[in-house]
Amino acid sequence: IISPLSGTLTQQDADVGEIISAGSPIAAVMSLSKFEIETNVPEVDIGRIALNNPVNITLDALPGEKFTGKVVTINPAETVVDGVVNFKITAIFDTQDPRFKSGLTANLNIQTAHKENVLTLPQYAVIENDTGSFVRKMVDGELKEFEIHTGLQSQDGVIEVLDGAEENDRVLNIG
Repeated sequence: IISPLSGTLTQQDADVGEIISAGSPIAAVMSLSKFEIETNVPEVDIGRIALNNPVNITLDALPGEKFTGKVVTINPAETVVDGVVNFKITAIFDTQDPRFKSGLTANLNIQTAHKENVLTLPQYAVIENDTGSFVRKMVDGELKEFEIHTGLQSQDGVIEVLDGAEENDRVLNIG
């Protein structure tokens, strides 16, 4: 039996003299080169993910250390997990580390957009309702409500302001 890749034998499920049907796995080999991370992304998020998106990676086994990588595949067919439609993606590390092991728990933060030098507000300073997004600003000592148009929103609660507020405006912190 010849392995299709170089690596370390991690599992052997056949005994000498045992009859094995064609296509049955009898061994597992762990690659010694590039480790990949396969994960499922919910359908509500998959539309924002693209090939080569940068990925920030942490491993539970290596606390406090951060690694980088990129998305290399996005499966076009859905995978249903617990009744929810997901799409399988694969990410690879930019650099390899001898401490990486098969089966480690990885946490991924996929960067789908990036902008610099934009005006932002904390999400709790923005009032959102059926008619739009608003902020309350102090104008001539009086509190007034102004409509704003927002752009990107980060996971840590920061919203890009496209217009309706300017740098140095005094915006009421609702939170």
